[in-house]
Amino acid sequence: MCPLTTKKFRQLQELGNSSGLEDRMVLLLVTFDPEFDVPGILKKYANMYNAKTDNWHFLTGTVVRITEVCQEYGIVHEDQESGQIRHSMITYLIDTEGYIKKFYVGQSWTPEELKKQIIANQKPNKSKGRK
Repeated sequence: MCPLTTKKFRQLQELGNSSGLEDRMVLLLVTFDPEFDVPGILKKYANMYNAKTDNWHFLTGTVVRITEVCQEYGIVHEDQESGQIRHSMITYLIDTEGYIKKFYVGQSWTPEELKKQIIANQKPNKSKGRK
């Protein structure tokens, strides 16, 4: 799990929950290292960040499925000799119908900005975005 994104998601969850959005937003983080990040490890990681896992999920799967998801969402990752994983950073805002409403490359977003986008996307909008 990426510590930078996890920290921002923690801040976003705090902002969202304190604004009454806890029932209207779901946060997902997907591991690039399913052989290490088994459910027990992910639970410890979630606890380390005080994640409320009713609306924040730490996901794993098979190497094949994670590779498919990464390809589908344009995420690139590679193992380094140091044991670290080098990866692109993309955060997606996806509506309840599965449409991508907005995406952020790198760490170009703030938790406050994303919270505002979540609120804005609660309102009816004719623009479907991309699925």
